[in-house]
Amino acid sequence: MSWKRGSRFFSRPLFFYLFFPASILYMELVVKIYCFGPVFDTGLFHTILFTIPLGLFFALLCSLFPPKVSRILSVLVLVFLTIAYYVQAVYYTIFKTFLVLYSVTATGEILQYWREALAGIWQSLPVLLFLLFPLIFWTIWGGAMLLRQRPAASFSLLLAGTSVALQVVATAAVYGANEDILSLRYLYSQSFIPNLMVSNFGVMTTFRLDAKNLIFGPNAPDAPSMPKNHPASPDSASGQSSPPLYPENVQNIDFASLLAKETDPKLRDMHKYFSGRTPTGQNQYTGLWKGKNLIWICAEGFSSYAVRKDVTPTLYRLANEGFVFQNFYNPIWGVSTSDGEYTTLTSLVPKSGIRSFARSSQNSMPFCMGNQLSPLGYSTFAYHDHTYSFYGRDKSHPNMGYAYKGVGNGLNLRQTWPESDVEMIDATVPEYIGKQPFHVYYMTVSGHLLYSFSGNYIANKNKDLVADFPYSEPVKAYLACNIELDRAVSALLKDLADAGVLQNTAIVLSGDHYPYGLEWNGLNAINEIAGHTVERNFELYKTTLIMWSGDRKTPVTVEKPCCPLDLLPTLSNLMGVSYDSRLLMGSDIFSSAPGLVIFSNRSWISDLGRYNSATGKFTPNQGVTVEQNYPQLMMHMVNQKVDYSAKILDNDYYSAILPQAKSG
Repeated sequence: MSWKRGSRFFSRPLFFYLFFPASILYMELVVKIYCFGPVFDTGLFHTILFTIPLGLFFALLCSLFPPKVSRILSVLVLVFLTIAYYVQAVYYTIFKTFLVLYSVTATGEILQYWREALAGIWQSLPVLLFLLFPLIFWTIWGGAMLLRQRPAASFSLLLAGTSVALQVVATAAVYGANEDILSLRYLYSQSFIPNLMVSNFGVMTTFRLDAKNLIFGPNAPDAPSMPKNHPASPDSASGQSSPPLYPENVQNIDFASLLAKETDPKLRDMHKYFSGRTPTGQNQYTGLWKGKNLIWICAEGFSSYAVRKDVTPTLYRLANEGFVFQNFYNPIWGVSTSDGEYTTLTSLVPKSGIRSFARSSQNSMPFCMGNQLSPLGYSTFAYHDHTYSFYGRDKSHPNMGYAYKGVGNGLNLRQTWPESDVEMIDATVPEYIGKQPFHVYYMTVSGHLLYSFSGNYIANKNKDLVADFPYSEPVKAYLACNIELDRAVSALLKDLADAGVLQNTAIVLSGDHYPYGLEWNGLNAINEIAGHTVERNFELYKTTLIMWSGDRKTPVTVEKPCCPLDLLPTLSNLMGVSYDSRLLMGSDIFSSAPGLVIFSNRSWISDLGRYNSATGKFTPNQGVTVEQNYPQLMMHMVNQKVDYSAKILDNDYYSAILPQAKSG
């Protein structure tokens, strides 16, 4: 092959070797713009750096074969790339996060989302057409651009070396980037945060790191320890230290002895971390609900938008009686409903890339409410009005100490999509109403997307009740779905009252995630129901938490920022049970611990301000002055909570330190 400057053969190899990097970069830009908007930032710079060596690798791979084979292989490579970007664009459209490789193994569960998948494909059709351009171009004109013969071995080696060198440069650029509150080095090498990684490094680099983590496991994090009693420490009330007024919520764990005997470096590190955490103390609400029946509801797609006096009067009443939370946020996590449940019921941050709840079924989970209350004589039940084994609930929920039923293993409901929460209440209350004290957990499904009258049985069932509202069909359908939840809660209250146990029963209700099904027309439907443009990073997740008891109607307003991580320790304190607050990642909302909300992209809200990882900026609350390194220290603490949550899951840690705990 002639490589003389100016010859007609020079343009052919130049085009051939540049086409793949250009095509990948084009598809990266299409996905970035679709998912995140403007992309002229440092994330674009790093995406370009990682794209070039990957594109050169694919070009080199195709050049090693004769022209006919090279053409077929190049088309197959482009088909693979196009499908990969297609899947991520559609998945993001539905779930507002990106698909991880671990989730692909659960094909049975994925197939149950076929309605949502079709709707997601339709909604993302314009971006899918844009992603198809490189494949169309190459299919039509690629034959004329192929190399006429394989390049010399020396040139292939040079190109391979160049690709490796550029990859090293791209990695070095990440490691050498200016340290921010959340460093790119930590993001690249010691964590897996899909949305933030795609934003900063691109889809293909995120895919590569996901595959590495799946095969070899993630690198050990090196976030430094938080000094005890530092202002950013989880239980120092804004830096003010004073003698505790109440006993601490701890159990008798001899960490010094554990450290002295432990030979496993992973467990030694965990012993050191948890022994250094500041426990929360008991408070004026400790034992307020001791001995009461407890009904805990995690409601599908529930949000403040579903709490309306004219639409859902029962939910509205409960939300404005008892404890009234002004700053409760419900972040979304990678596995949607399952991760929302896991965070709520375990006070642990889900581990990215896996189904944390299903994995937890192999571990000891002594602090889950079923396992805490059943030894105290409580009858404990859990119900879900959809397929009983979905997300592995048939294993995770019994492991939390519940007698569990769903559709297919004892809960007999009409086969609709979605199923009726009212029917679930009617079918289950007789099983426990006479078995006081009882603790019941419900995971509902009536609030599930799609929010339309044609594809959603519950929405269509209650269609006439929202017909006169001045909203689009998705908003009306969403409200109609939550009318079913409201009626279910109303039926529950009536059954409890009829049995004479309402006054001795506490009810807790929150959502598994915000109603992202309303985002499928951009943010228009959420903006419509909110009545204003909703801010995406924080406000989108602000919602309602119901904590109500039949004997307390006087509202108590709670201003502290809080989230589902805080529910288990708060309920443990209210129920007066023995638990160790050092071993949970949330804090009792009524304790002196400063408030903290952790989002899946590592943004956070504290009692002093908020950090937006998308912009890299920390904003203190109005009138608040913080120490210069406060955001960095808080970021380290947030990273530790995420990392050590994963370590608890991976190492069955509770079983290792609590003699009474046995691995599931």
